[in-house]
Amino acid sequence: MADAHTVAVTLSDGSEVDVWDRYTITLDMLRAGNAWTFSFWHTETLRTTWALMRAKVKCGDNLSVSVDGAAQVTGRIESIATHVDRKGGAVMIVSGRDLGGIAESWDADPTVLLRGLPLSDALAALFAPLGIPVVVSAAAAAVRAVQTGTTRNARGVSRSSTHRRSQPVDRSHPRAGEKVWRLADEMCRRLGFLLWVAPCADGGLAVVVDVPAYDVPESYSFSRRVVGGVATGNILMSVETLDTKAVPTEVNVYSGTTRGDLISNRQRSQTFNVALDDAVVNRGFVAEPMPAQVRHVQSGRARTLTASAAEGARLVAEAMAGFRRVDITVQGHGQTVAGTSKLYAINTMARVYDDMTTSAAGDPLDESMLVTRVVMSGSRQAGTETQLTLVPKGSVVVVPNDG
Repeated sequence: MADAHTVAVTLSDGSEVDVWDRYTITLDMLRAGNAWTFSFWHTETLRTTWALMRAKVKCGDNLSVSVDGAAQVTGRIESIATHVDRKGGAVMIVSGRDLGGIAESWDADPTVLLRGLPLSDALAALFAPLGIPVVVSAAAAAVRAVQTGTTRNARGVSRSSTHRRSQPVDRSHPRAGEKVWRLADEMCRRLGFLLWVAPCADGGLAVVVDVPAYDVPESYSFSRRVVGGVATGNILMSVETLDTKAVPTEVNVYSGTTRGDLISNRQRSQTFNVALDDAVVNRGFVAEPMPAQVRHVQSGRARTLTASAAEGARLVAEAMAGFRRVDITVQGHGQTVAGTSKLYAINTMARVYDDMTTSAAGDPLDESMLVTRVVMSGSRQAGTETQLTLVPKGSVVVVPNDG
């Protein structure tokens, strides 16, 4: 896909703004409340005049962004800043977060009854009081097609749709002060799902309840090959990060009843982080043996050793999800693969090859990886580029924990 893209900004009344100067939009399947920013310049000659902008742009209204006709972000305007200099130049900077950010900031209604509702109905009930037009979607494949721009009116059901989405939740109601997103995310993870936001076919926001799509074909290819000292490929910049600060080598979960300050060792489940020692996972950059980093957790839910073991596996999996990642910067917002133009999208697979990012043994990075974060930015002067975060295939796992 060419570096030039058609970026459309639409206000809540359907007005399209044609005086944008710079933008940054972010999609992330592992974090809610992703920021977006647009700047608009002063003009009295184009369709969207300065007076029209000043009259229509309001905090609390929604703003939608599409790239090449494909919906990318629907967000609530949270900040309006107007910059004016002595020469008469004026710029209006509008910023906010995706609608998941509203759910992350504000409290769930403690009078909403949840017990006995299927997961999808419980999520809809949680988001409704915030006035967010949410679609709880099992059709993650359809949402992915909308974001990549390959199917504008995608429909269908994700392969990973299972009976777990229809299982009743066991919370009676939110606690006072509990955030909507935190509770919703907790309910999803207990059943083995991730929760993230993405555009859906009708141009609105979808709350996607699904798992990483490791088994889909690779949609993109990122490479840097060095031949005769000359680097070629589409990677402008890359950073591989391995971080063990929050990664345990062992997790002990205690499910027994505490007696005073003592915890019973008879109800202890030990989970060892074998992935951390795996040379394929760590690429040889972890000491052998790794110094002990042990977590001791008194479970508030587990009542059996089986449930404790599941909780320990969940804690290890959550820590390993952030252990290794690759951040890549490329030109443009997508690629043409086998004649099909695809915008970059989260929950997609990509092939990464890099002669410069070698393992400890000297082997090039050559992996199929999951795209978890996409940051699109551009300006009328400098063009467009995208920063992508990718993680190894199989590294993000959600372990059901039904206690």
